[in-house]
Amino acid sequence: MLDTLALPRTGMGINLDIGEASDIHSRNKQEAGRRLALWALGEVYHKKVPATSGPRPAGHTVRGAEMVLRFAHATGGLVAKDGELRGFEIAGADHV
Repeated sequence: MLDTLALPRTGMGINLDIGEASDIHSRNKQEAGRRLALWALGEVYHKKVPATSGPRPAGHTVRGAEMVLRFAHATGGLVAKDGELRGFEIAGADHV
């Protein structure tokens, strides 16, 4: 999905936090639409909006057995809503 962002006037709404992680079709259509509308207002119409994207991967560093991930659009760092970060998955270039 990230590759499509190279096309002009394309955006992506991150909705994993408002639905089921195993179902890409969020039940909360209103919030999904609001997030896409914020992207369009900010990026296409240049209006001042709180955010035009949710957190997106921006790189990583391997330190021994630890991997440190960087995210764009995550002011103040990546933060979970209810306590510690859970259900986090990463994959290599082989998608594993």
